[in-house]
Amino acid sequence: MWNSIHDSVIRRMEDHVDGVVCYADDTLLILVARNRLHAERRIRRALDRLAELLANNGLELNQSKTEVLVFNDIPRRLKKHDQNNEYGVPVVNIQGGQLVPAETIKYLGVHLDQKLSFRQHIEKAVEKCRRSLPVMLRVCQNTFGYDYAARKVMVQGAIYSHLFYCSSVFYHRLYLRESRNRLRELQRQCDRMCLRAYRTISADAAAVLNDSPPLLLRLFARSIRWLQSKDRQTPVLGPFTDLVEETSRPARSDFKKIIDEEWNKEWTESQNGPWTHQLFPTINHR
Repeated sequence: MWNSIHDSVIRRMEDHVDGVVCYADDTLLILVARNRLHAERRIRRALDRLAELLANNGLELNQSKTEVLVFNDIPRRLKKHDQNNEYGVPVVNIQGGQLVPAETIKYLGVHLDQKLSFRQHIEKAVEKCRRSLPVMLRVCQNTFGYDYAARKVMVQGAIYSHLFYCSSVFYHRLYLRESRNRLRELQRQCDRMCLRAYRTISADAAAVLNDSPPLLLRLFARSIRWLQSKDRQTPVLGPFTDLVEETSRPARSDFKKIIDEEWNKEWTESQNGPWTHQLFPTINHR
C-alpha cells in the first residue's frame, strides 16, 4: 500500500530534482546548484513541491526529520575572496522553521559528511564494535564460556559485521593512519578474547596465534570484490592493484593469496612478539 501511494510522489518529483532515491519512507533528494542563492531556490522549490504532493495523499512532511547536506567543491581561492557570501551555506525557511545544512547526516546506516571523508562513520562503526566487546566477554571468560571456534564465529558476526556493512563506500579512507590504528587495536582486542590471552599481547602476535589476517586487508578485498561484481569503479586497489589489472574477475582464492602474502610480509618485518616469532617465523608455519 505504501509503495503504491509514495511511488507516484517519487515519479512526479523526478522533474524537479537531479535525482531522487527512496528506501521505505526515507526519501533522498539530490540537487545541483551553482552558488548559495541558486541552491536556496532549488531546495525551497523542491521541498514545497514535495510537501504539496504529500498533502494530496494525506501525508505531511516531517520538518524535524528533514536534513540538508551540502557537498561543496568550490576552490579555496574563490572562497577566500567571496565577500558577497556567494558560495556560503544555503539556509531555507520551511513550515515556519529554518533548515540549516548539517555537517553530517546518517542515511541508511552510513554517516555522510560534507567532504565525504567518512571519518565520523568509521569512528562510529569502530565504537559500535567496541561496545559489543563487553557483552561478548560476559559469555567468553578465560575459565568458562564458549570455545575457541564459537568465539571466532561470534566475533565475525557480532563485531566485525558493523565494519563490513557498506564498506565499499568508505574503504578507501581506511588507509589513513588514524583509521589503521583504530582497526589494529580493535582486532587486537578481538583476537585476545578469542585466544583468552593476556592483556599485554601484541596485535601482530595475537593475529598470528588466532589465524586472523589483518582486518584492513579483509575490508579492502571484500569491498573490491563487491564493486567488481556490480561493475562499479574501484577508487583504490591497494595491494590488489596487480591482481585486478591482470584479471578481470579475480576469484576469492586469488584475494586470499594476496592477503596471506601481505600478512606474511608484515609479520616477518614486525619487531613485536619475539617468542611467537620463534614458534612461527612465517604465516605458513602456523
